Amino acid sequence: MTIIFGTAHQASITGKQSPDGKLKEYKYSRKIINACKLILEDMGYRVFVDVPEDDLKVSQSKELSIRCNFVNNL
Repeated sequence: MTIIFGTAHQASITGKQSPDGKLKEYKYSRKIINACKLILEDMGYRVFVDVPEDDLKVSQSKELSIRCNFVNNL
């Protein structure tokens, strides 16, 4: 079985954080995904992460295109 994780938006996308700014969605989601990835790989699954980098420095519409292309290429 293959599992593909879709991460939160990139650091360059404004907002997406706790009110005090300490918890950033892009960082937290990748931390959780990386932990799950290791566990699932140890269980024998093939695991991919669509955008593992914190910031691609691209627009949100381009980011979504990158995600779609990643999945389609698998």
